[in-house]
Amino acid sequence: MCDKKNSVLFTDTECVVLSPDFKLTDENHVLLKVPRKENIVSIDLKNVVPQKIVSLVLCKATLDGSNSWHRRLGM
Repeated sequence: MCDKKNSVLFTDTECVVLSPDFKLTDENHVLLKVPRKENIVSIDLKNVVPQKIVSLVLCKATLDGSNSWHRRLGM
């Protein structure tokens, strides 16, 4: 979906796929922005400065470990 330039939004109840021409009207709603590399979004806490208070549940993993989980989950 993302490779087709769509935006994907996950909430606690659903997954919303937005068209490629969707534009965020207010950047103040963005709490955290992390780039996607090699089809994985991984957060390096050393380089993250969130705009507002953000609670995250994270695990530490190597790139190989992350790739393995990514493949196991069928992503």
